Amino acid sequence: MKKRGLLVFDLDGTLVDSLPSLAKAFNQTLEELECPKHSLKDYKQIIGDGAETASERCLPENRRTREDIRKCLDLFRIHYENLWHEAKPFPGILDLLLKNASQNKLAVLSNKDDSFTKLCVEKFFPGIFDFVTGYKKKNGLKPGPKGLLEIMAAARRTNNETCMIGDTATDIRTAVNSGTKSIGVLWGYRNKKELVEAGATYTSESAQHLSKLLSQRLT
Repeated sequence: MKKRGLLVFDLDGTLVDSLPSLAKAFNQTLEELECPKHSLKDYKQIIGDGAETASERCLPENRRTREDIRKCLDLFRIHYENLWHEAKPFPGILDLLLKNASQNKLAVLSNKDDSFTKLCVEKFFPGIFDFVTGYKKKNGLKPGPKGLLEIMAAARRTNNETCMIGDTATDIRTAVNSGTKSIGVLWGYRNKKELVEAGATYTSESAQHLSKLLSQRLT
C-alpha cells in the first residue's frame, strides 16, 4: 500500500478470536430452545454473515421458521452481551496495527452488529482505528459494498488506495464488489482455498507476514 492508504479489517476471525464466545452464546440459546448444540468447528462455518444468518444456520432445518430464527437471534444477543468481552486479539495483531497506524488510515468493517463492533474495538484496540463500522440496516451486510464504500468516502480514499483484510470469502467478495485489493488471512475461521476462489489479491499466514506484505507497497 502507498503511505496513508486505507486498510480495512474484518473483526471476528481477523483481529480477534471470538469463536469460543460466539459458540457459547449460540449454544446457550440452542439449549433454551431445546435444539442440538454445535461444536466449535461447526461455528467456523455458521458465523461470518451476520447474527441473523448465523441464527438460521445453527437451528435444525425443521426449526428454521421466521419465528424461531427471531427467537434464536433475540436470545443470542442477550447471551452474547455477557460474553463478547471473552474474545482475544490474535497473536501479533496489536503490534501490526501500531506499526501501520502511522503509515495508513485504519478501519474496521464487520458483519457483527454495529454496537457490538464498536464495543469490541474500543475494548481491545482503544484509540487505534480511524473508522469503525458494523452492521447497519442502511448499508446491509458484507459482501455488499456499501459499508466499505462509506468508509472509503469518509477517509477520502479511492479503491486503488484501499485494501480489505479478512478471513472469509465474504470479506474478499466485499473487496471485489468495491473494486479494491484484498488480503485473505489464514489464521481465522476459513481456509486458503475459499479465500483464493473468492478472488483474494494476496493471502497471509500470520500477522508478522501480513506486516511484511503491507510494507512492500502493494501495487
